[in-house]
Amino acid sequence: MSGYSGNGGMDGGMNGGMNGGMVVAPGVGLLSPATSPIISVPWGAPLDYTYNAQGNPIHSYPILQWRNGFPKRAWDPLLLSKLVLAEFAAQGWDNLPTQALTNHEANLLTQAGQLASEIDVLLGYLPNRQERAGEIVAQAQDISLHWADMLMITPSSYPRTWALMSCAVDVGQLVTMHYKYIFNRARPVQCYPALMPPITTPPHPSFPNSHALQSALIADTLKLVLENAGDSLAITSTRLPMLDAIAERIGKNREIAGLHFPSDTEASLNILRNPVFEQMRQCPTFQQFIDDARNEWGLVDATDHTLTVPVPPKGCCK
Repeated sequence: MSGYSGNGGMDGGMNGGMNGGMVVAPGVGLLSPATSPIISVPWGAPLDYTYNAQGNPIHSYPILQWRNGFPKRAWDPLLLSKLVLAEFAAQGWDNLPTQALTNHEANLLTQAGQLASEIDVLLGYLPNRQERAGEIVAQAQDISLHWADMLMITPSSYPRTWALMSCAVDVGQLVTMHYKYIFNRARPVQCYPALMPPITTPPHPSFPNSHALQSALIADTLKLVLENAGDSLAITSTRLPMLDAIAERIGKNREIAGLHFPSDTEASLNILRNPVFEQMRQCPTFQQFIDDARNEWGLVDATDHTLTVPVPPKGCCK
């Protein structure tokens, strides 16, 4: 999710002020092992070494043979998601909802008073800004936190589940940036500067709403993983409806902030959501990640919801 307001200042300040001392991944929208500050290990020599009479180093420890190569659980979930993004991009996705979006946009432009009506809706949200301010600021950087908190997951405890959320973010960004470039709709603050959004307006067009589509894809993906988890995990009966509720709230928060028109959100949820999700489901690596993520949730103890046995998931990168 690079390009959202706040990323530049955070990346510049963190990278500049902590150069060499911490590891920061710029321009990402989900927490990953690389985004958490980690002090660099200042090793410049082996733990122990000796030399023979000729002055050549002698191995003090046995050389380990990793027959299966790099462990799949050690992959950064944000990087794994790029495999799905590549498959999605190769499927001719860009023609699926184009006509519906074109009709939607054309109708809005020809309806008398439509722009004024949408501005009035945004002005009506102003009383909600203060109570939503914390969410708006947090979601400008990372839209995963609410789902992670509800499900009690981290990139390390449920790496494939996290990779799937990152897939939804990546695919949603690809699709919305494509159509933003085509329709090039002005942002609300351009049309009515008095809206004064509480955060900087992102540097790309308004239509459609990226946060809304990305959040909806995350919700649909998590439902696909958890739909058969069973009530024993306290997920099916109580949590699944919350997945959609979180997605809807994130999309609405972008309107409350004055960053998007209501019709931007409608296009993302009512036109793009289903065809984009169905296309993403056709990606072979996405399907494998779904199986791997379900395997992760199969390791959850029904009593305390904690990971019990760290069994590596099935191979996924073929």
